[in-house]
Amino acid sequence: MAGFMKKNGVWAICFVVFCIVVAVMTFYSPEERDAAANEEEKEQTKDVEEEAVEEEEDESEERSHGQPESEESEESEESEEGEGAAVEDEAGEIEAVAYEPGMEQNTKLTLGMAHEYLNELTGWGRLKDIDVTMLSRDADWVRLKGQLDYLYESFGASKAKEDVRTALMLAEVAEVSGDREALRFLHRVVHDLDVNINEADGDHWGITEAFGYEGQSESVKRYLEGFE
Repeated sequence: MAGFMKKNGVWAICFVVFCIVVAVMTFYSPEERDAAANEEEKEQTKDVEEEAVEEEEDESEERSHGQPESEESEESEESEEGEGAAVEDEAGEIEAVAYEPGMEQNTKLTLGMAHEYLNELTGWGRLKDIDVTMLSRDADWVRLKGQLDYLYESFGASKAKEDVRTALMLAEVAEVSGDREALRFLHRVVHDLDVNINEADGDHWGITEAFGYEGQSESVKRYLEGFE
């Protein structure tokens, strides 16, 4: 064999390689060759998929960190401005009534109880007989102030919430100054809210921000200005 290769040179080498290839193809069955080819194809597919996943992760990271600081600041400011802001309707007007989530039923019930107490306290000519200076010692009066505090918290940002704030101020003026007029205004504010929200019986005085007549609600503000 060695002598043959020396004699024939390159042709001998080619012949040997050909023999080796034939031998390999003879010993490996078609199924084994197909399996080897499939395995190689799977490896190539896996490599491509891994590269695609890595590229997607890189792009996602760039997007998450690529937002300008100014935009983040603007979003934060918008969120802060939205908290506690008065609720506006489509026309841009502040809504007459709004409730904190899940508070509507208890708010209406508490409003009705506050009105009922004020009816008993000042209604049907009783106002002139009240010793206003003694109210702070009366348990029912203390309960009323607690009810007004609750109403202020349970109403959402709205005109009704501002009316309750006015009622709290009137209660304070009545207690401190002893002025019966503060009680009269207090009763009418709570009365109008109850009549319009709970559809309670009674006339409408029109002195609230939520349901008042133009000019009538200003009378309460002018009265309170005298105690500032």
